[in-house]
Amino acid sequence: VTASDPDKDADQEALRYSLHGQGAESEFIIDEVTGKIYAQRTLDREERAVWRFVVLATDEGGEGLTGFTDIIINVWDINDNAPIFTCAPSCLGDVAENSIVGTSVMEMTATDLDDSAVGQNAVLSYRITGSLDATNVEVGGVPTFSEMFTINPTTGTITVAMGGLDREQVQSYLLVVEARDGGGMTGTGTATIQIKDVNAEVLEIVAEDRDTGENAQLTFSVVAGDQEQKFYMVSHKQEQRGTLRLKKRLDYERHSEQRFNLTLKVEDLDFSSLLHCVVEVEDYNDHAPVFIPHLLSLAPLPEDISVGTSVARLVASDSDSGQNREITYSLTEDSDPEGLFTIDQSGVLSVARPLDREKIARHSLVVMATDHGVPPLTGSATVQLPLLDVNDNGPEFEAAYSPVVFENVAGPQVVRMNQTSTLLRAVDRDSPENGPPFHFTVPPEYRHSNDLYLQDNLNGTATLTALRTFDRERQKEFLIPIIMSDSGHPAKTVTSTLTVTIGDQNDHPHVAGEKEIFINSHRGRMPTTVLGKVYSPDPDDWDNKTYVFEGHLPSYFILNKRTGFLIIKENAPTGVYEFQVRVSDGVWPDAVSTITVHVRECETRPSTTQRLCAWQEFIELRGKQRSRYELLVDFLSKMLYVPPDDINIFSLMDVKVQMLDVRFAVHGGATFLQPEKIHGYLTAHKQKLQSFLQVNVFQIRVDECPRSECGEAGGCSNVLNVRDTPTVVDCGTMSLVSVTVESTAVCSCSGREQSHQPCNTYPRNPCFNGGVCVDTQHGYRCQCPAQFEGPECQQNKHSFHGNGYAWFPPMMPCFESHVSLEFITDVADGLLLYSGPLAQLQAWDPEDFMALGMLPIEPITFPAASHTHSRTETFSFALRCWFAFLKPPTHPPFIMPQGSCTKPALLCGPEECLARSCSSTVSIISCLDPHLVGGSLIS
Repeated sequence: VTASDPDKDADQEALRYSLHGQGAESEFIIDEVTGKIYAQRTLDREERAVWRFVVLATDEGGEGLTGFTDIIINVWDINDNAPIFTCAPSCLGDVAENSIVGTSVMEMTATDLDDSAVGQNAVLSYRITGSLDATNVEVGGVPTFSEMFTINPTTGTITVAMGGLDREQVQSYLLVVEARDGGGMTGTGTATIQIKDVNAEVLEIVAEDRDTGENAQLTFSVVAGDQEQKFYMVSHKQEQRGTLRLKKRLDYERHSEQRFNLTLKVEDLDFSSLLHCVVEVEDYNDHAPVFIPHLLSLAPLPEDISVGTSVARLVASDSDSGQNREITYSLTEDSDPEGLFTIDQSGVLSVARPLDREKIARHSLVVMATDHGVPPLTGSATVQLPLLDVNDNGPEFEAAYSPVVFENVAGPQVVRMNQTSTLLRAVDRDSPENGPPFHFTVPPEYRHSNDLYLQDNLNGTATLTALRTFDRERQKEFLIPIIMSDSGHPAKTVTSTLTVTIGDQNDHPHVAGEKEIFINSHRGRMPTTVLGKVYSPDPDDWDNKTYVFEGHLPSYFILNKRTGFLIIKENAPTGVYEFQVRVSDGVWPDAVSTITVHVRECETRPSTTQRLCAWQEFIELRGKQRSRYELLVDFLSKMLYVPPDDINIFSLMDVKVQMLDVRFAVHGGATFLQPEKIHGYLTAHKQKLQSFLQVNVFQIRVDECPRSECGEAGGCSNVLNVRDTPTVVDCGTMSLVSVTVESTAVCSCSGREQSHQPCNTYPRNPCFNGGVCVDTQHGYRCQCPAQFEGPECQQNKHSFHGNGYAWFPPMMPCFESHVSLEFITDVADGLLLYSGPLAQLQAWDPEDFMALGMLPIEPITFPAASHTHSRTETFSFALRCWFAFLKPPTHPPFIMPQGSCTKPALLCGPEECLARSCSSTVSIISCLDPHLVGGSLIS
């Protein structure tokens, strides 16, 4: 390409050329002085037929004004692809023996990847070059010429050339077929033709002759009705029977061969007899459907053609009869893998899904016609459909620009888009007429900015200028919306965001920092883990620092000198480790940071969980405010009256977007506090907790069952899975290495399905209160001390004085639940059992509840629940008398007096059963809060 500079006295030798767009610098290069464009490697038209790019000419040695021109290079086809047979390596066909001349045998079709529109490079001709002997083909047999078959030089259809095919003489033929394109390149394939036996037995005839000896030997023959000698008789003289057999292949498509009226003769030495026999011939599926023409080139269609539009109609014909000529049309999956087209059973080809020229510019669809014979035969045709471009793509940035403007540099300064250019360029996936030149601008509110200014150079490029000095510590980046328009009709306009990064300079010193790392190890297993980065506060964040241990070298830790990441070795012992790290940047004085690592063993069983609306912000410092991690520890410490060091937050799990599961355990003296107590306290103080942490608390004690699909499975249980791979959250001054705990819902009733294993399979004694674990044939059993009569030595009797409850885990839902208890009372009223919300619910927090009490009692009402539990009948009980509460799964609950007390009392009617769901669509009570048993007076 050549450009000229119209300026007066311009130095035409100072023009510099550059290449941009598709294939620039990879496929093509340009001499920046002469403008000559060179290809850097051999081009392949079959890989890409058209290349489009832009050449820029810049005066003043490449530093002045710029002009451009569009370059389109069409790769001209040369004959560099030989024909290939599509059926290779197994090209199989068959034909019946005695077939007449012209009988179609098989199709030998080849393809050529060269351009069919250029010369004769893809125009193919076919010929049979010889025949291989099937007995020595495996050892390199030499082809010999065969006159039994011929091939259509244009279509590749092989037909019978001579009569006399006899399966008894030759069972198969191996023909060498050559396909030659117009440029002289050839490809060969071997066609294997099997000869089918047609000497089928048609009819057996039995005659009777009362003579004996040679006078009883009978001869059978066909004497009339078989002008072309299609049949012959085989005589079995001794048995006095004859067999009518086929001599030549029948062709149902010839009208004269659909019905034969034969005259059969049987004779001995002196006498004869005639028999008239009618042979009805049925059609055999020996003709494949044929398209004429088999190649259909359509006129180009616009790519935005409507779905459902018909683009062509193809019709195939079949010479067979009946169902053998009924045809079904289809498209091969290889030619239309995305299902963009469809063809109906009348052969109409239509658009099924939106087309996109930028993905596929030319469709080559293979239409199959399959008849209904047994076995079915197929024929094919190819439809070539080019697409016309529609301006449906807007300009895009030529490259993934990442411009950087360094801080502390005075403006104005031209921003470099990349290492080689200051010009912003665009490309368009549409055709050239819908592409350049491009126009650039910014939204009105950005046009008078004091930060950055965009200049449209009116030649398909734009320039960005930084107008002032920037400070990265105030703003790290600017997002500039660039509005780009192409030159299509109508023009397409898009907006892309250009991110301008403010580059960092080392203009601030780093200082010493302190970092605490809390590591939670589960059962002593801790793999080698990256704990986080050494904390050394520095407003600059692009500095190249080095990190080395200061003083003693800690045995169980590794420090990456370049990144500052600290690594703990596998299975480090529990304890507290403290050490120092010297941090250097080569400019400012060194700083020595302190690291304190707490390695502790965590216990997952006596723990509880809450789900918060927070993630990494949970342990981050919020300016001068304390982190939510520290606030939660303080809250639990004050609420549960325990020291902060007794609270171990050992797991933070990101479960959803901005959702965090916080799992923790609390020491209460020598043992852990039971989760039910922590759960109950947190539930009662949920509103205060949310206000204190300034987050939404979605669940106290995370339960996955309400979101499961266990409604018909007979129950639901939460199962905790602890993985050995930890989860690390690093937030500068603090890093928490969490135990990775996953809670999943399992559709089962844990209480009903629990099985007893041998004693040594449990990590701790399964028997409570000093019980002794004893192995039996059916698993362990507990030998319990006096007063502890539960299955695992639980205390199952307790006295209450009307001012408290005993905490129990929530009653997990099961398909059939049995609730029973016995009680003796000094008072006539009270709430004995309660499972449900422990604090005032919000309108969006419905929860089931269950309660058991003695009348008189006021109705228990929960605004968020869909039912209200109320008592309307009065009952009297004998004081100081034992009563049993029984709740079978399908009947109302009863109070059964023990001994000589009063008669049974019905607690509720069938319509208002106490233990019912608060949802009309759920039959299982799901109470997520702790279960309370006690004797609080509420009259």
